[in-house]
Amino acid sequence: MSTERRNKIYGGRTAFIDLLFNVLIGFVFMFILAFLLINPISKKKDIEEKAEYVITMTWPKHLDDDLDLWLETPDNKIVYFKNREQPMAHLDRDDLGHRTDKIQTSTGEFITFLDNKERITIRGVTRGEYTVAVHYYSNHRSGDHTDEESNAKQYMEGFPVEVLIEKLNPYAVVDKHMIKFRYEGQMETYIRFTLDAEGNVSDWNRAPKDLMKKDAEIQGRVLSNQYLNGNSQTNGGVSIP
Repeated sequence: MSTERRNKIYGGRTAFIDLLFNVLIGFVFMFILAFLLINPISKKKDIEEKAEYVITMTWPKHLDDDLDLWLETPDNKIVYFKNREQPMAHLDRDDLGHRTDKIQTSTGEFITFLDNKERITIRGVTRGEYTVAVHYYSNHRSGDHTDEESNAKQYMEGFPVEVLIEKLNPYAVVDKHMIKFRYEGQMETYIRFTLDAEGNVSDWNRAPKDLMKKDAEIQGRVLSNQYLNGNSQTNGGVSIP
């Protein structure tokens, strides 16, 4: 066999082998890419499945007011904007009114969410009592004459703040309750419910419980005289079936 013919044969085989190798590399790359894209979705699903209860607070979206959702768990841990992460529960978002309505995306664009909403997720089932409360932290209005009239009217009439408690596995609405808020510093207990060993609600009541005072005692803080003298939990809510 001549040298020229041998080079053509072996050269052709080498090119074919190189083509197969490149195709194999392409398949491996596509497999790795598909795995990386699928894996985060799987982990997100795992997190969602671990959530047992979701507590959602909403108030009128036209109000630039800052309200805070509070939760005390059976291990005496209190979840709210200063303690967002606890072993059993987590505050997903601290809504400050209109200040947090705009969110900037990775592309630099701004998306506006008009809802006033906070949510606490209970991740596991622990037997014992859970207390849900809401604190009217502040309003961010300008303080001009129009706002003074609006504030006076709000103080007289109040505005509705609703708390919805949902059980996820299996799904059920545990409670839906509305209370009107009238002034800064007002704090109201929405519900105190007890879970049994299986994670079901075995008892509940709406007896007031001062979570802010308890948190201050835990943290070694002193509450202001304005709060101590001005805050009284009326618990004058309306249950929504």
